[in-house]
Amino acid sequence: MHSYQPLTRLVVDRKLYHNDREIDHELYEGEVEMTQQQQDAYKAIIGDGLATVTVSRTLSHKNYGSGGDVFVSVSLKCDQSSDGLATAIEYAKQLAEDRAWNHLDQLRHQLVQRGIVQS
Repeated sequence: MHSYQPLTRLVVDRKLYHNDREIDHELYEGEVEMTQQQQDAYKAIIGDGLATVTVSRTLSHKNYGSGGDVFVSVSLKCDQSSDGLATAIEYAKQLAEDRAWNHLDQLRHQLVQRGIVQS
């Protein structure tokens, strides 16, 4: 019996700090959610799906020990060819960058709501 092997993987790790102490930590692991247009673009690079590329991006918003970090990792299955790998790496970079900035915006909102930083 074959188990389900997702074609994509997303890890998001968000941490909030106040006066250099971690006060909140969120970890999400799952598949990369994509729009139909993104899915169509990804289908073009899957190929045999026997290789995997992983790209990570870390962003921070801190001021004097208060703020937060966002770590995003995107893994994509792809073709084993040089072109397939190169295309998948660029696509994973784009997805990781977009997710990282989105999560940093959410983190900034949380920091303002908790009164840790000002808007």
